[in-house]
Amino acid sequence: MAAMLMGGAIAALAAFDVRAQQDAGSDTQDAQEQTEAQQADTAAETAAERTDGRFFLGPRPALKRQVGPALGAPRSILPQPYLPKGSIEVPPAPQTEAAGQPAGVTADLAEDLPGADQTATDEAMVGEEPAEQAIPTPDTDIFAGALQTLDPSGIAVLRGPGAYPNDFWAGYSREAVQAELKKFAQPSKTPAMVKAARRMALSGYLLPAPAGDTEIEAFIRARLDVLAAHGDTEGYLALLGRLTPDHDWSGLARDIVDGHLLAGRIEDACAIAAQERADSNDAFWLRMAVFCRAVQGDRVGVDFNLGILEEVQSVQPTFYQLTDQILVEAEQAGGTVLTSGMVLSSMLRVDVLEATMVRLAKVQVSALDMTDAKPMAAKAMLGIPGVAPEAKLQLIARGLSEGWLGAGVLVDYLRAVPPAAPSDVDTQALMQEDMSFDGDMMLIAEAMAGADETVRTEAMAALKRRAESPDKALYLLPVLDYLQARQADDAAVAARRIRTALLEGDFEQADGLFTTLRAGQAGDNTAKDAVLEGSWPLMVAAGFAGAPEVTPGRLRAWWGQQGEDDDRFAQAAILFTTLEALGHTVPEDIWAMAEQGEPQVAGPSMSPAHWRRLLVMQAQGDKAGVLSLAYATTADGTASASYAGSLIGALRELGLTTEAHQLAAETLVRWGL
Repeated sequence: MAAMLMGGAIAALAAFDVRAQQDAGSDTQDAQEQTEAQQADTAAETAAERTDGRFFLGPRPALKRQVGPALGAPRSILPQPYLPKGSIEVPPAPQTEAAGQPAGVTADLAEDLPGADQTATDEAMVGEEPAEQAIPTPDTDIFAGALQTLDPSGIAVLRGPGAYPNDFWAGYSREAVQAELKKFAQPSKTPAMVKAARRMALSGYLLPAPAGDTEIEAFIRARLDVLAAHGDTEGYLALLGRLTPDHDWSGLARDIVDGHLLAGRIEDACAIAAQERADSNDAFWLRMAVFCRAVQGDRVGVDFNLGILEEVQSVQPTFYQLTDQILVEAEQAGGTVLTSGMVLSSMLRVDVLEATMVRLAKVQVSALDMTDAKPMAAKAMLGIPGVAPEAKLQLIARGLSEGWLGAGVLVDYLRAVPPAAPSDVDTQALMQEDMSFDGDMMLIAEAMAGADETVRTEAMAALKRRAESPDKALYLLPVLDYLQARQADDAAVAARRIRTALLEGDFEQADGLFTTLRAGQAGDNTAKDAVLEGSWPLMVAAGFAGAPEVTPGRLRAWWGQQGEDDDRFAQAAILFTTLEALGHTVPEDIWAMAEQGEPQVAGPSMSPAHWRRLLVMQAQGDKAGVLSLAYATTADGTASASYAGSLIGALRELGLTTEAHQLAAETLVRWGL
């Protein structure tokens, strides 16, 4: 029994010992896990303190200011010279000398100021604006001055050889340049000068600083007026597209709106018109407001603005009709096309807004009011199918008479609308008496659709005689080329095409025609050889690289070709004068041939005052002045042989060789060479 009790006690003691060991091991493991958890929390807190990102639930704590050694006074960030201070002599400041103060006064005053140093003085000088714009000296291209806002007045559209140099107006004030640009905005029937005007308006220039935004806008408007006067829609839009967007161009709002309408950007035009209408009751902005409301189909807005417009000015019946038709178009469902065929009841103004309204309203226009026709609007009208052919012909006649339309437009019209020969016209009387544009058109109709071959031949001969007139050659030579394009005489066709290309200013085409004729037919065709002999003066005048050399033998051969022509003395005078103006030599014995004719006292002449001014500006080297005078004195398309030679020579001497050659070639063609 005792043994059994002893065994049970030992077993219980052993079990207690095992359980105690298990409890101890469990406690040790728990302690170890707790220690590891504390270490992980400590590491996380340390990592959170070290990270750059901080997250605060309460107010943001104030950051501690960095404490370190004193850095001294701030230093200027402006670039300093590499030369040691005092190693070069600094010239006195112009402002100081102008004020009558010694050169060292400014520096002495700066040194006497408490705490003043060179850096502070430099920074003060940078903040000052110079009294006048600094310019480079002849010895260096480097100049100093305060940065100023660039003047957008002289922004360039053309660049490179096609543009005039940016110092073209050197020596002219802004007001003087604007006055000269107004001269280029007048009509001219001389294509060479029209090209010069376009080049003038699209080139970039360095101009005297403007007094304000008003002067900037006035100069841009003067350039736009030149392009608008010649119907150059492409150049007009290009110049508007170059205007800097960071400038306020509200002063040019009407010009910009016209540009948007010409380009078909009606929404942009209406956006500007809405802004201007809010501040102005000008009739133009009221008309634009009516138009824009009509495009949107807003009848209430149309009626409201029409009521105000009627109080400002009288409204034409055509404006009411166009507005109503645009409203009808705007109210149609998508995809619906109206063909109203409505004919306007009265004459329509030739204006950009009216041209846009006619295009949208799809109406028929039977007559146009030519009182104040705008060239760019006229060109837009010519492209609208609803404008009657008779009305388009009126526009063409106006454009040809003022020079803002080329002869190609007339040829396109004849191709699209072949005229019918009048049945009750005395052809013989027409040929001899009626020298008007209408008379020319009647002869063209007889030449195209005459009753018989005899009538057509006589009409063609009459047109050729009229084309010898300098003021009619510009548009009749291209018409003759069109009428006789299918004839068998290739030599005559080549001769006319060369002259037509020169008149229209297409020198590349003229050079190609002449080169082909010279290279492929020399000696093989007597008729084409004759064309070569008769065309070489034109190639020389145009300045083509492949033009033959001017020699006494070639001049004598040309004179011999004239035979007994009554015009040979006048043509010799204009040819010899032009050749000498371009730098070629005409021997005295050749001049003696031209002197055998009667003295030429008839024909165009030039005012002695203007001629003298040309010579004075030529002696002064005034390129801009000479070109401006050349434009004004050749506007009617004719010039005497003597004045033409003097003018061409002045242009060439001053370096305006392109204009000199274009004017020389055009002059010879107009005079029948």
